[in-house]
Amino acid sequence: NGHLWIASYNRGIEVYDNHERLVCTYNTENSSLSNNIVLCMTERDSMIWAGTDGGGINIIDPSTRQIKTLINVAGDISSFPSHSIKSIHTDTHGNIWAGSIRNGLINISQSEMKTYRDCHMNSGLSNPTALCLHQDSHSGLIWIGTDGEGINSYDPVSRKFQHYSSTLKKKIVSIAGYSESELLLSSFADRLWLLNKMTGQLRP
Repeated sequence: NGHLWIASYNRGIEVYDNHERLVCTYNTENSSLSNNIVLCMTERDSMIWAGTDGGGINIIDPSTRQIKTLINVAGDISSFPSHSIKSIHTDTHGNIWAGSIRNGLINISQSEMKTYRDCHMNSGLSNPTALCLHQDSHSGLIWIGTDGEGINSYDPVSRKFQHYSSTLKKKIVSIAGYSESELLLSSFADRLWLLNKMTGQLRP
């Protein structure tokens, strides 16, 4: 609809039209939003998926203002595995990828939900906190920036992770496409880096 969805810290969500007019707001007082601290959003099938800091994921239907919540329930192993979602992305197949705080990377499809947690290098996620996500338009790889263990890639076809040792000990807070061969990375309290996707080498 050409609307802009904005999440200011601890103020829920504000929705503006393309004439800069406030269309509506979502917060814990005027809706069933589970938490006012919204850290990330993505769109799938005209629904807005909002990751929160403490309230799991809220799935918002803009046409009805109804909200469904995916949230962790203590003692229920079948419930959503995390309270806090730092990054969220819809891939080219309509699957949702949610980067959690301390609970790994969560993949949500129409039929199932999988969680990838930290384990040995290259056999899984290198850190349980996934700060940012980016899908490569050329290869289809999902790139995951972690909280102190650098960057990982995940191949949805082979279902394999790869860690890039040149980024070890870096807190990667943002990833963007730069060229066919390189990604642009932002490292917390550091600088911008270019990562060669083939060699894994960094250059400032």
